[in-house]
Formats: sequence, C-alpha cells, structure tokens
Amino acid sequence: MSSSSPSPSPAPSSPPASPSCSSVSAASRCSSSTVFAPDLSPHFNDPFLSDFQLSLTSPEGAEFARFHVHGIVLAGQSGYFKSLLQNWMASGSQALSLKVTEEELPAAKAMLVAAYANSVPKDADPHQLLATMVLADRYQLRVCVEACRSQLLGLEPKALGWGTVLALLRLPAGLRESEAFAAVTERAHERVLDVFGNLDEAWTSRSSRAAWLSLPCEAVERL
Repeated sequence: MSSSSPSPSPAPSSPPASPSCSSVSAASRCSSSTVFAPDLSPHFNDPFLSDFQLSLTSPEGAEFARFHVHGIVLAGQSGYFKSLLQNWMASGSQALSLKVTEEELPAAKAMLVAAYANSVPKDADPHQLLATMVLADRYQLRVCVEACRSQLLGLEPKALGWGTVLALLRLPAGLRESEAFAAVTERAHERVLDVFGNLDEAWTSRSSRAAWLSLPCEAVERL
C-alpha cells in the first residue's frame, strides 16, 4: 500500500488588525470582579520557556525594543493576543510585533510588565497609568486595564495633574463611557469642579484662565 504524501500546510491568515482605541474593546467591559493571578513578572523577558519574541515597532517598521514573551500569559488574558499567536503559530514564526508610536513606548513596556505582574507599581505616575490603561484596552489585556483602573480610582482627584485630566476628558466618547473608564473619567470631572467650583475666584488667575480655555465643551457644560 502506497503512503499518501502529507497535505501542504494551509497558509497563515493575516494577523489581526490593531484595534482602534476609539472602539470599546472587551477589556473595557471588565469589572471589579476580575480575578488577579500570581505575580509572574520575574519571567518577563526571560528566555527560559519563552515561545515568542515580541517587538515594539514604529508605524514605519523601525524596531524600538524586543522582549521574550510567553504565549500562555498573553493569550490567556487577551483575545487579540490569542488570535495573533494562533496566526503566527500556523506560520511557524516565533516573531511577533506590535506597532506603537514613540510616545506610546513607555506605556507599551509598562503594559507588558503589568500583564505578567497582574498589577502596576504603587508609585506609578497617574498620567503613565492612564496611557498604559488606554493601550492595554486597545490590545484587550483586561487584567492590566483593571489594575490601572483600580489604582487611578484610589487616588484623590487632586492627585490628577491637569494633563491627565485633559487626557481623560478628551478620550473618544465610546471609551470614556465604557465601564472600565467611566468612573475614572468621573474623577477628572471632580478635579475640574475642585478647580473651578468658584469660577469668579479662579478667573482671577492667569493659569486658571488658561486651564479653563483648555477644557472640552462637555466638561464646561457640567460645571
């Protein structure tokens, strides 16, 4: 009996398109019931048992950084990474890439570390926390989103710098109103009220007038 030749491997499908931050991902629908796993941060960028290398690249293709990652950690948290890894496994490649801007690079690194640690540093800068949260939402890393959210909600409104307040208020409406971001955005509105509760007094300061003029219309209408 003659043996049949093996069927050719199917061509790998295209990797999933990077989701837009203007859409509400599954990560945005996370809640306080999220279960946190043990701290795996010692294994981040550790070649031992790593099955992929993940590059952070610019939109033009320039590589910013490369890390050893573990598929089970990323795919276990994110539908986006699960799909990405399935496509690359079909192709036999062990190289992955995420496109980020140079401005997003610190947040991207923080996001990957948080995916392993299942937490964020207690002393993390609020503006960096928000940038990490937005990027983690884009790539559906729900545990990272919840960790950033919890820490931001633990801050007093006065701890939010004006740049962070504006960044929150300028998020796309779908993201601002999602379950993950809504309560954090409300903290930004509380900060605005704290600054401009007495508008006549605030208007006497040149810096306060500049801050007022930087507010989105929706924030002004809520005062």
